[in-house]
Amino acid sequence: MTGLRWSRRTTTTIADELGKLGIAVSPNTVARLLHHMGYSLRVNQKQISTSSSPHRNLQFEYLAELRVGVPVTTLAKWKTTAQLVAIGFLLAGEAGDVVVTSIVGVPGLYVTGVGLGLLWISALVTLYTGYDYFKAGVRHLVD
Repeated sequence: MTGLRWSRRTTTTIADELGKLGIAVSPNTVARLLHHMGYSLRVNQKQISTSSSPHRNLQFEYLAELRVGVPVTTLAKWKTTAQLVAIGFLLAGEAGDVVVTSIVGVPGLYVTGVGLGLLWISALVTLYTGYDYFKAGVRHLVD
């Protein structure tokens, strides 16, 4: 134990919590009191890896040694096409709905609906093709 005392809460959050308990205090006063009591404020920080694991590429190197290749299926290519088209529809969003409605003359969520539909179809096909690739890879591991 280092003896360090700290809090991840902001001084505003602590002041608000004290206010709920009937203690009126400003965030500046909270900061001053915490400092006087030996506390420091800490924030969550994302840790960035400085080096990759030496085991990261083992699975790929193993399959490369076996000269294993899993060909891309036509279904997977259609899935990727559907995903890209879905992204285009979803990027158009409400503006696309307005344009299509003005052309067709019937109000509706055409563009957004088509984009979401294609995205869900792509997700389902991803599950199927992922399972298909998994089966092909496991066959080589068992041999």
